[in-house]
Amino acid sequence: MTDSNQVSWKLFDSVKDVSLHETAADLPTGSGFLNLDWYAAWEECYLPIENPGVSVQCISLSDNADRTIGACPFFIKSYFGLHLFSVAGYYYPFRSFIVAKDSVAQCTKSLVDAIHQKGIASIVRFGPAEEDNPVTQSLFRKFTEQGWKCYRQDRGEQYFISLPEEFEQYKNSLSKKMLGNLRRDTNKLAKLGSIEFKKFNNLQDDAWSSVIDDCSIIESNSWLDKSSQGKMRIHGKEAFWKRLLRNESTGKKISIWVMYLDKKPVSFNVAIDTEGYRYGVSSQYDAAFRKYSVGLAMHFHVIEDAINTGIKIFNMGDGDSGYKQRWGAVPGTRLVDYIYFKPNVIGEFFYSGLRLKDKLQSLVQASRSKFKASQPSNQSISLTKLAKK
Repeated sequence: MTDSNQVSWKLFDSVKDVSLHETAADLPTGSGFLNLDWYAAWEECYLPIENPGVSVQCISLSDNADRTIGACPFFIKSYFGLHLFSVAGYYYPFRSFIVAKDSVAQCTKSLVDAIHQKGIASIVRFGPAEEDNPVTQSLFRKFTEQGWKCYRQDRGEQYFISLPEEFEQYKNSLSKKMLGNLRRDTNKLAKLGSIEFKKFNNLQDDAWSSVIDDCSIIESNSWLDKSSQGKMRIHGKEAFWKRLLRNESTGKKISIWVMYLDKKPVSFNVAIDTEGYRYGVSSQYDAAFRKYSVGLAMHFHVIEDAINTGIKIFNMGDGDSGYKQRWGAVPGTRLVDYIYFKPNVIGEFFYSGLRLKDKLQSLVQASRSKFKASQPSNQSISLTKLAKK
């Protein structure tokens, strides 16, 4: 154990060996979904497929009263003797580690000291993480103070809706055309059978299991490529969600909505609520019902629920900005992979290699743009031919 500004660290071989003090439950804003079971579920269901033969370890962080106020589950991958440290956990909403919000600076310093002094790895991957998250920013400062170089990989911009107090106020801000189309398509769907929206939250294991199975059926009938692993899949990953939702705390934070047509599941939405935030984690619909706007209907229902339950910010995630802007979402924080390189020969070599790769890509893109701009447009060629005629 090594002391660092009254926060000490200890290395454990498993997340299961760590016991957090209750103060560690008071996390930075937006991070309240994190708990040790969040990492354990990922380790059991994702890690063996993505990184077979690798196990999750954990650095615990304790204050001077010996209370464990932080924990960073991680795994190490080795390439020809080069060790890469990666923070464990599910891709979305973001990857981070558990730390009491009043001890972010002390805990991040102690964590960086542990990695740096013990020589755990020459390369550290932290992300994807929200770039404006206090833990992300503190880690950046502590690593760079130790001389580590940071390489950033942009993973996309997230889109946020700031929700008003009343749903009617929000509804009036939406396009009348979109609402009209939604109303028309829902009426058409209602002629096919009985429509029912159900919200599931804080259930027992067996009840959660059937809900996840319904979501899996919907996703298997969606537009998604069945061979793709994807970032936020349920079909083929049912074990992860069922394992995750066994945790009572997580089961209270995660809500799943399912839209049924005559008891047939046709659309779903998965969200995480924490400290006035709602993270939209996954949403899909049966492609056979696309013309009935069942995806739009689901988002309309989920946003109405958010306002009625006092949620202030709905994070719709990254990608498909046009669709999200229809709901009033605006660009917010970015998800970024932070890759830190130790201040030694190996670290400098790989960091410089990535920077060189970026420069070469920029030169190639600039050359292509310049070449494209120098070519006559199709319209110019067409007009020239017409003139000759």
